[in-house]
Amino acid sequence: MGNSKEKDMVRPLLSSDLISWKNIRIEQWIAFFGVGLIMFLAVCAYGSSKCLSTLAQSASSDVQAQAFWSPDYPLGKIRSEWEMADDLPTVVETITFTPSQALQHIQQELGAGLDFSWLDKNPLPPTAIFRLSPSKDQPAMDIIQQIRDLPGVDRVHTNPLQLYTAKAWRELLHSVLWPFISVLVLTQAVLLANTVRMALFKLESDIHVLRLVGANRLDCQLPIIIRMLCLTAAGTTVALGGAKLLHFQVSAIVSSPPLHIPCSFLSWTEVFAVFLCAFVVTGLSCSLAIHKHGM
Repeated sequence: MGNSKEKDMVRPLLSSDLISWKNIRIEQWIAFFGVGLIMFLAVCAYGSSKCLSTLAQSASSDVQAQAFWSPDYPLGKIRSEWEMADDLPTVVETITFTPSQALQHIQQELGAGLDFSWLDKNPLPPTAIFRLSPSKDQPAMDIIQQIRDLPGVDRVHTNPLQLYTAKAWRELLHSVLWPFISVLVLTQAVLLANTVRMALFKLESDIHVLRLVGANRLDCQLPIIIRMLCLTAAGTTVALGGAKLLHFQVSAIVSSPPLHIPCSFLSWTEVFAVFLCAFVVTGLSCSLAIHKHGM
């Protein structure tokens, strides 16, 4: 009976002005604006990584390789190798030129008045231009190596900048953006932990009174953690709203000419993951701060 009476007396105290956080409004604003700003920066960084990933995929989705065969290699065998290379699953298009076709093409490009009749022998080799569409299973370098291994191929020319653009973007994501997001999450944890410790110093006497009338540790800790979780939810919601407005303006610029870069916002699954991450960081940092305070 005694325990039930004490609990009946503790519950009104927990919901009364004694621990209603009226005396720590500054700490609440710090938590709200701190979480909002940190999550806004984290969401913007993650959205930027999605756009860069799309850019990397588009940069590596259309690669050209120009192969030159030895002039002494039989033209009949070269034609069969052109067909063999064209059958590769990653080759989207093949444009071939025999020596005479290559010479005619150059004459058309430079002007019909240009006369090559003085040439004793056509110096141009049989040529093929391959438009490639690499994938994760078959990267561009592997496909180009397959073309180099074809019999009679003298040399293969590619654009190194085009080949390594996707790799450079991926390295940028792993070396800069993800560590930046990790630092932001760590900053949020430190901010909330210090905010809780500041609040506990102001509420120490109130909590001491609650403990004297029969409140256990969980009864005193839950209001603090729940309040911080509510502030985290509010700050994260505002951060997502701000990030969405910024994304609307940025996507209108990057998706228009001359960039033509599609930049999508977070999916519902990613939004849920953002809230989950924010709640986990808040719960862990607040629990650790309360434990260190000896509450």
